[in-house]
Amino acid sequence: ITVVLNGIPADATVSGALFNPINGTWVTDAGTISSGGVTVTPAEDWSGTINVTVDAIATNIFLQDASTNGVPAPVDVVPVADGPAISFSTPGGEEDTSIAVNIGLALTDTNGSVNEQIQEPVVITVSGGATLSAGTDMGGGVWHLTQAELPGLTVTPAPDNGNDITIQIAATTIEPANGSVQTNTVSHVISVNEVADAPLVTALASSGDEDTAIALSGLSAILADADGSETLSVTLSGVPDGAILSAGANNGDGSWTIPAAALATLMLTPPHNFSGVVSLTLNAFSLETNGATNVSSLVFNLTVNPLADSAVITPLPQTGDQGEPIALNLNIQPGDINGSAPGENPAETVIMTLTGLGSQLVPTASGGGFTDNGGGSWTFTGTVAEANSVAVISDGFAGTSTIGVSLVMVDGASTGVPVTGNVVLTINPASDQVLNGSVMGETLSGAGGNDTINGLDGADILSGGAGSDTIDGGAGADQIAGGLGADILTGGLDNDTFIWQGIDILSGATDTITDFSTLENDVLDLSGLLTAFNAGTDVISDFVNLSVSGSDTIVQIDQSGSASFNVDVVTLQGVTGLDLATLYANGNITA
Repeated sequence: ITVVLNGIPADATVSGALFNPINGTWVTDAGTISSGGVTVTPAEDWSGTINVTVDAIATNIFLQDASTNGVPAPVDVVPVADGPAISFSTPGGEEDTSIAVNIGLALTDTNGSVNEQIQEPVVITVSGGATLSAGTDMGGGVWHLTQAELPGLTVTPAPDNGNDITIQIAATTIEPANGSVQTNTVSHVISVNEVADAPLVTALASSGDEDTAIALSGLSAILADADGSETLSVTLSGVPDGAILSAGANNGDGSWTIPAAALATLMLTPPHNFSGVVSLTLNAFSLETNGATNVSSLVFNLTVNPLADSAVITPLPQTGDQGEPIALNLNIQPGDINGSAPGENPAETVIMTLTGLGSQLVPTASGGGFTDNGGGSWTFTGTVAEANSVAVISDGFAGTSTIGVSLVMVDGASTGVPVTGNVVLTINPASDQVLNGSVMGETLSGAGGNDTINGLDGADILSGGAGSDTIDGGAGADQIAGGLGADILTGGLDNDTFIWQGIDILSGATDTITDFSTLENDVLDLSGLLTAFNAGTDVISDFVNLSVSGSDTIVQIDQSGSASFNVDVVTLQGVTGLDLATLYANGNITA
């Protein structure tokens, strides 16, 4: 019996039968079809009814046949959901950052009159505590999302987690014809790069005394990433050369490597005799297993309080001439000679009291300052070098005098142990001189005696030096400086300038000018006495005063500008009616 199958679609696949291309039918035998040996596979994603008709033809040995034609044998193809196609891509990223994930869903069966539909939610599962930027967290790494939430989706690793993330995406479609559903699932690995996190550091300003171990308060450094993947190392930079830390290793470049566990009790001993402010930097480095690094730094100050040291002096007898500076040559050697390191306080200074000077011995120095305590006592303040330049000038005294010395070193607010001694001065007497100029104009200088100097004609430069001198400029525009002592000064004809220096008033003597005249444009040059005066900001009346005494005018000064006028500089003999502002404006007084 031959069986002919009609109505099978051309895109279907048939097994167990032979295709007749002439009429588009499939031919088999009764035994094959009866045993289920003939199968028809419809085209992909096709469902519905295939209207098959069967023709059966029986043939005997005499080649006689009979047939049954067009027997209906419909084949129903039940629809089955295919599930969606799921696409996925990601560039990967770093820990503690949002990483883009690109997820696409597409239907795979679009042959029906009504296509399959993608069901929600889309179920995404992420590993390691990662989180998604959209969707509903169902717990355990499972998230439910709508299709609208897929575009722009990102995944963020758990804090400080540099492990790769496994992501699983499950999406389902439904066949509208019969409600058949199919879920497709894909898994991918998202690459996560480990990143070193900045460590957490703390530090507080600290202080302590010079030459002692000082606790560095509040130092700490810990890893922000506590998952064990990072290694911590700590350095302290800005450490002065010569300083010592209680823990760690000196790197030789101003930094020390410190064990993190030692920070809480770390102490710093500053260089010997150092005081001042040290700027230190605490640096904490983190190292990830992949070689990534990060650093946190915190600057803090260490204040080292000064402690003044003592000094050594060598007081030896000194000899010199009356009217000339006689150096005391104390050879002061301080215990602390530092003061030039970065942040270090200036070098220690000297406060020195001299006694036994009397009214005719005046101290002087290359710098610093003196304060007259009265009773032959003077206090000097200045640097060591300036203190070593201290000398004494005799203004009329000759013989032997013992000068008492009491000295302390000063470092900030700290004062050292006093050092004392005596210097025996032998002062040789100076002869009184008479110096006469000529008509050409000359420079004449007296010495330590009570000199008489006559300039005669010409523009002379006349200096009396120490002693109570008598100076007459004569004719010509002269420059006259009496120096130490109570000098009698006469300018003579023409415009003369009378000059004083700071040392000239230390003995307390007052000079006299016998012929001061504004009509001849005489000038009182007080600039050497009023070094603190600023013509741009100060008022001259705070520094200079004119006091009338009988028929004379006394010129008084206050070197500090506080208008106390405790120093009489010169008496203008026979002169009254002067106005200070007018004298200053016209240049008769300069400061």
